[in-house]
Amino acid sequence: MEPLLRVDTASIDRAHKALRTVPGGLAKVLERGANRAARGMRTDANRAGRKIYGLKAKTINRDVRTIKAFAKAGKWNAGIDVRLKAKGRLSLMQYGARRTKRGVSVQVRKDKGRKVMPSAFMARQRRGTGEDAKFHGEAVFVRKGKARLPIKKLTGPGVKSVLLREKVREDVTRRALGRYTERLPQEVKQMLRSRLPK
Repeated sequence: MEPLLRVDTASIDRAHKALRTVPGGLAKVLERGANRAARGMRTDANRAGRKIYGLKAKTINRDVRTIKAFAKAGKWNAGIDVRLKAKGRLSLMQYGARRTKRGVSVQVRKDKGRKVMPSAFMARQRRGTGEDAKFHGEAVFVRKGKARLPIKKLTGPGVKSVLLREKVREDVTRRALGRYTERLPQEVKQMLRSRLPK
């Protein structure tokens, strides 16, 4: 997955000049600034994703992990990457699956409303573990043929799909860069202050 926040050399020239006498100071400042900016990316991704998808906040938060930024000494011009890691597809139970007279209805995308799947049904799984355990072991299934068995479990887009949407990425990136821009000068001051003799 492509990084949601990438900071290039143009935005850190000033920090580089201020810290040229501090060995390894620039790399440390870049790490701290990017990691502070990353703290809010999880919340930003959650809010932006829920505007489009019918997921709950806790579902997105559970699958999103912020990977800490790092800058190797001597390679600061390569930029800093902060990625949000997410797992695979989600059970349709996470999209508010409901039994109806015509089948099972779910709301994957908010702009498209609820969708009814006439051939689908909800049933208890043999093993009520993992994501579906919170829904009393139930999941949404369809039959593969006319016979009663075999059946196939249906899933919807995972959190990764939420993060890959252009609108979500733009919103998360814009907010993160704003936080990073505000934070970087403070990190430089803090680094210089810590170098002063006590």
